[in-house]
Amino acid sequence: MSGFKNTVHEIAVGSGRITFARASLYGFVLLAVISWGYILFGTNSGFADLVSARAWGNALEFVRELVGWDSGSRPAYLQADQWIE
Repeated sequence: MSGFKNTVHEIAVGSGRITFARASLYGFVLLAVISWGYILFGTNSGFADLVSARAWGNALEFVRELVGWDSGSRPAYLQADQWIE
C-alpha cells in the first residue's frame, strides 16, 4: 500500500523537475495568453464593443422581439398554420 501512496503522490505532485516538455508547454501557454491579450486589448479588435452595455442591451432587445415579449400577437414560429404558408 505504501508503494501505491508514493505513486499517487508522485502523479499528483510531480517530481518538481523542469523538463524540456514542461518548459515548452509553459512557454506555449504564456505565448498564447500574451498574444490573445494583445489581440483583444491592444488593438481595435472590437472586443470592447462586444462586452459593452449597449451590445448586451441590443442582444436582450433582440431576444425579447424573437420570443414576442410585450407584443400583441404570438410569434410566427409558434403558430403552426404560419409554417404551412
